[in-house]
Amino acid sequence: MAFWDKNGNVIFCLAFLIVLLLVISFTHGFSLNVNPSGTQSVLNDEVSFTGELEIDSGEILPISYFELLISEDLCRFDVFGSPIAGCDEINITKISDGNFTSGNRSGTYNNISYDFGLGAGYGNDVGFEKLVFNFSFNSSFLGPGIFTTRLKSKILGETFSQDGGNISIINPISIGNYTVSDSCLLENEMFSVSSEINGSIMEVLIAVGSNGNFSNYSLGNHGEGIYIYNINKSLVNSGTLEWQFFVKDISGNFSYGPLQTMQVNNRTILEVIPGIPEGLNDWYLNEPLFILSAEPGANITYRWNGLYYNYTGPFGLEGTPNNDSTQGGIGVLRYWSDICDESLQEQNKTFKFDFTNPLITDLVPGNNSNVTSTKRPQIRALLDEIYQSNSEIDNGSIVMKVNGFVVAPLIVNQGLDREIKYSPPSNLPDGWNNVSINVSDNSGRNSELIWNFYVNLTNPLNLTIYSPLFDLSNTRRIMINLTTGSKADVSYINYNDNLPRERSLCRNCEEYGFLREKTLNLIEGNNNITIFARDEFGNLMEKNIIIYVDSKKPRISSTEPGRNQITNGSEFLVKYTEVDVQSVVLYWNPNVTFQNCSSGNNQICSRNVNLSDFDGTYINYYFEIRDRINNASSRITRVLVDTSSPILEINLPLNGSNLSRRVQFNITVSEESLLQYYDSSDSGARWKTLCNNCDEYGNTRKKLLNFKVGNHSLMIRAVDDAGNSDVVVKNFFVD
Repeated sequence: MAFWDKNGNVIFCLAFLIVLLLVISFTHGFSLNVNPSGTQSVLNDEVSFTGELEIDSGEILPISYFELLISEDLCRFDVFGSPIAGCDEINITKISDGNFTSGNRSGTYNNISYDFGLGAGYGNDVGFEKLVFNFSFNSSFLGPGIFTTRLKSKILGETFSQDGGNISIINPISIGNYTVSDSCLLENEMFSVSSEINGSIMEVLIAVGSNGNFSNYSLGNHGEGIYIYNINKSLVNSGTLEWQFFVKDISGNFSYGPLQTMQVNNRTILEVIPGIPEGLNDWYLNEPLFILSAEPGANITYRWNGLYYNYTGPFGLEGTPNNDSTQGGIGVLRYWSDICDESLQEQNKTFKFDFTNPLITDLVPGNNSNVTSTKRPQIRALLDEIYQSNSEIDNGSIVMKVNGFVVAPLIVNQGLDREIKYSPPSNLPDGWNNVSINVSDNSGRNSELIWNFYVNLTNPLNLTIYSPLFDLSNTRRIMINLTTGSKADVSYINYNDNLPRERSLCRNCEEYGFLREKTLNLIEGNNNITIFARDEFGNLMEKNIIIYVDSKKPRISSTEPGRNQITNGSEFLVKYTEVDVQSVVLYWNPNVTFQNCSSGNNQICSRNVNLSDFDGTYINYYFEIRDRINNASSRITRVLVDTSSPILEINLPLNGSNLSRRVQFNITVSEESLLQYYDSSDSGARWKTLCNNCDEYGNTRKKLLNFKVGNHSLMIRAVDDAGNSDVVVKNFFVD
């Protein structure tokens, strides 16, 4: 039996038939045969099938009831199709009935004979009998799944059963709601796609490929919902990327979603000329050319470890942070275009550049030098990679020869550089000896150097200076005394001369100033002198001496306070000339060092001194000025110390009084002083003198002063000969 929807599509096939056939005959007995075929139904549709009991002629079966089992659900019903138990969701219709008779009830099943005794039952002696039942129910009763079936018959205490086919109830597969992880795709980019899949899922799969070539990948089964697949970046190639979700349902049928596609853009392509580095170990020995290309219309950006550049055409190493175009080194080129936010997935490639050969330097013994101390001098050299970002010295490439014979030097690693040392196991011959070194770095760059030195132990050059041995001098003419140990040309240079140049002291000599007194003329101040001794082999010895010359003493012009003056300790002053002041000290009892006194001509240095302990007494003072070599003192000066201030008494005018324009003054002072006043209300205010060397004003004789109408604020002060003072303020009003 088949069912169709309104569009004429088959939605399930009822080909399931459960037939329980009991065959009872005189010769064959009865047998139970089941000939089912599968039934598939869509969820919520009706399911209908039949079950049959066949009774052969000559058999009578006392049937008690039937049971239909669908997986674990059991429905029991009688011979009339009436439910007994568990049949609430199942409709049972009897569509064919058998003969009901009485007699000897018996039958044979699977070659086993059964005797049910006398009585009534279904069957007859003359023909074939069949009981047929139709079962129907809504598939929602079971829900989606695959269900087994079995039909049982209870016959007078004996149970006979036969399995039927399976019932498949499926929820229709739906594939939709497609999403992608990125709306713009670059080649070799990890890419995620997803789809919402519902229905009776057994397995979800996805086909991924391009140009019709697909590979299938299983996503398994985790129920209904969103299925996500991360497409491996190796499958994301330039062109069109294609993918399709498809589902195997629980009945083994496949459902396919629509084919999905997306255009895959090229990443920025880097071309390097030459493509293969010409040096060893992937090192470039010459600056290569870099070319970038991308999708038409794209803007390309690149950078070397730091600075950003817009690509306009082929470029080299210009703009690299470490000046790789001259120094070489290891550089990382990063590049991208503005297609699909490629800057978030910038590409990079590391390049190695070595543009300089190793430098063989720091030779010992020096080239063309004279070895006078030993016949087994240690021979050494520095193999310098110059720029400490180059490829590093290759130890296995180092070949050292002494007088034409290969030797095995000690190799000392110093970062990228190497120091090599060789100590001859036996004496070298007198005279000229030669050394050669050949070395390569890891990029294959090579250098070779040959140098010579002279072994001579008869009369070694030895420059010894006996004088001068000091670093300070108070005279410009100094004694010089030196020996050389062997014949040599001796000269010197004073780097502090206005025009420094090398000057000869003696030629082919062994001493200077040793047998006869010799002198050098120096300049004032610093003298940085180097003395050279050169022998006939070109060996050079030099020694440096530094002498500071100061032949002029400090000169003191004047001091203050002057002799027999009165002082309160303020403004002790010295005026002097000295180009190298080291200290300025004021002596009396105790002494005081003046700080930050300048060097030069006619300089003045002063400070206030606390003389309160010497008030009313005479003190004797003098200044001493020192440079690095000399010193000078001023003459001793006697001064009177006065640190007490005069005391003012203002009797008139009274504070806060109203006065006429002629104002009377009455003032007394504790000692003779200079009396002055300052009217701050006057637009041209200044200090005006009332009297000098006086101890009163208006006390013995009336004194009047004219003032303008208005408020007046007067400062009245008394200043003694030492500079001590007292100030009083009076306020009054003139009307």
